[in-house]
Amino acid sequence: MSLRVQLLIEVGPEHGNQGVITSEPTACSLDLGAKWVRYREGKGHEVTLDFESRRRLVFDAESGELDDNSLLTTLGFRAAELPNRACIAV
Repeated sequence: MSLRVQLLIEVGPEHGNQGVITSEPTACSLDLGAKWVRYREGKGHEVTLDFESRRRLVFDAESGELDDNSLLTTLGFRAAELPNRACIAV
């Protein structure tokens, strides 16, 4: 069983674009399962975050390639990088 969520993302003035929306809103489709999340990123890449097996799977529809990485690598990078970005934003 899964749930599909459709999102429309707009960047407003509170996010640093000086009060002018310069790009079109971005549509995003998000599939939520009991132990996974799936979404599409640019150029036909479908990303699945499988929390049960702790894997990040990226399928490239154009080339037919599957990139299988540890989800822990992604989380470790984000845990180290987010405090750096907080310091830069000040």
